[in-house]
Amino acid sequence: MDMTNPGLAEGMHWNTSGNTDAYFVEGSEVAEYDAAAQSWVQKGDVIDLSGEVSPCVWDQSTSSCG
Repeated sequence: MDMTNPGLAEGMHWNTSGNTDAYFVEGSEVAEYDAAAQSWVQKGDVIDLSGEVSPCVWDQSTSSCG
């Protein structure tokens, strides 16, 4: 599945490919609230790691991805 999501920052992707890429969103942005302007100001570029994050199988005994 690969689609456009209007709720994401420009440059981020909303996609998945079954078990090989199970995460819809693999990115973010860093923003700071400007009280004077009463708005959020983006700091730096959007971080998009789409397709780069390995699937995680949670191991409860070690509390980590196995």
